[in-house]
Amino acid sequence: MKRIAIMIFLVLTQCITQPEPEKVPAVIYHMEGSQEAYGITETHDGNHYIITGWTDEGGEYYPPRCMLLKVDKEGNLVERKVFESLEWSCDAIIKAPDSNYLLRSNHYVVLIDDDLNIISRTYIPNSTPNFVVDVFEEVNDRVFMVTSTDLGLPRGYHIYAFEQGDIIDSSSFYFDSADNVVSAVVEDTPDNLYIAGKYASGDISGYKFVKLNSDLDSVLVNFIDVGEIFGYSAGYVKGIERFGDGTMAIAGTVVRGFLDAFGVVFKVDTNGNLISYHSVDYSMTTFMDVTKIEGGDVVVMGSALRDGIFFTFVMRLRPDLSVVWYREFLGDFDCYIGFGSIIQDSDGNLAIAGYCAGLDDMAFMKLDASTGEPIVWSER
Repeated sequence: MKRIAIMIFLVLTQCITQPEPEKVPAVIYHMEGSQEAYGITETHDGNHYIITGWTDEGGEYYPPRCMLLKVDKEGNLVERKVFESLEWSCDAIIKAPDSNYLLRSNHYVVLIDDDLNIISRTYIPNSTPNFVVDVFEEVNDRVFMVTSTDLGLPRGYHIYAFEQGDIIDSSSFYFDSADNVVSAVVEDTPDNLYIAGKYASGDISGYKFVKLNSDLDSVLVNFIDVGEIFGYSAGYVKGIERFGDGTMAIAGTVVRGFLDAFGVVFKVDTNGNLISYHSVDYSMTTFMDVTKIEGGDVVVMGSALRDGIFFTFVMRLRPDLSVVWYREFLGDFDCYIGFGSIIQDSDGNLAIAGYCAGLDDMAFMKLDASTGEPIVWSER
C-alpha cells in the first residue's frame, strides 16, 4: 500500500511540474537538414498555399535544391516536392493567368501546374540570383518580372514580360554605378509600370524610381536621396505597392552602420516625388516584404533586434502612413522569421511564409488583416 502511495505521489508530482506546451503563432515545418522559405502564393482554387524555398536534405544536396510545400488554410502540410533538376532555391512565385504558377529558380523562370509538376523552364539572361521575393506582378494577363545585376559594371535592372511562361518583351536599365538593386514592380494604371531600386554613386545614396509605359519604355526617372534625408546610406528595396489613393509605398532599409539599420516606408506620387515617410527604428531592422490589401492600405513585415532578442513584426499602414495596427511575434522563441513574403488571400487574411531563423526550418503565419491577430497556432 505504501509503495502504491509513493507511485501515485510521483505521478502527481510529474504532472504538476511538467510545463504545458508553449503555443506559438506560427506553424514550423521541421524537416531533415536545413531549409529556407522565400515566397508564398494562394492556389487558384483558394484552398491551399504554395510556399517556395530550398532544402539541403541534411547535407545530401549541394548546391541545395528548390523545394515547394503545399499547405492547407490551417498550415497543415499536404504535399512536399523537391526538384532534383532545380539547383539552389525557388524564391518568388505568382499565380499565372492560365491557372498555372510561375516561380523563379536561380537563372530560370519555371512554369508549374497545380500538382507542382514542371511544364517549362525559361532562362533569364542578365540575372543575378539574390534570393529575393516580390519580383513578379500580373498586369492585364501578362506577368512582369524584375531582376537585378549587381556584379560587374554596368549595374542596373531588367524587366521581362511573360505569357504562358515565355518571354514576350524585355527592357534593361543601367546606371553609372549601383549595387544590390532589389526591385519590385507594380501597376498603377493599365498603361504604366513602376520600378524602385537602390542606387549608389560616390556620396550619393538613395532609391531610383522609374516609370514605364506598357511597351516597357522609360517615361521618367526620379530619385529619393536617402543620404540627404537621413545622413545614412540606402539599403535594399523590398517592395513597392500602390495605396488606395494612387500614391506609392516604397519599403526600404536605411543603413546606419555595421550590422545596424532601420526600415522606412517612403510615400511618393506617381512621378516618384517624395511626399512623406514612416520609419521603424530598432537595431538591425530589416523590411522583408510589403503587400497591398483591400481597402487601400498596405501591410509591411520585417524583423529587428531589441534587448538581444530578434523578433518579427507586421504593421498595417493607411495611405497617410498612420498605423492601423502593429504586432510583434516570436521574439521569445528560437524561431523568428528572418526573411519571407506576405500576401492577402481570397478570404481577406494575411498569409506569411519565411525562414525560421535559429531552427533552419520553414515557417508559416496567418493573421487577421483587420486586427493583426494570429489565426494559426502550433505547440513549441
